[in-house]
Amino acid sequence: MLLPLSRTARWLLFVRSSNLSYISFFILFYFILFFLCTLSTTAAITIPIYEKFFSTYVLLRIDYYHLFNIKI
Repeated sequence: MLLPLSRTARWLLFVRSSNLSYISFFILFYFILFFLCTLSTTAAITIPIYEKFFSTYVLLRIDYYHLFNIKI
């Protein structure tokens, strides 16, 4: 008997069964994770983008202490 799957689990099964490679799946997964972390208020993420939008010089700094709630 199959339990009703959530929307995320069904999406993951669809992505795995499709012809997408694992590399593109992980790139998409980390992009969604990065997008959710930028929307959260607890994650201290600063993204200064210099010059133009399509510039190759992009500086990205993630504060892992706030992101993963690491206690020292």
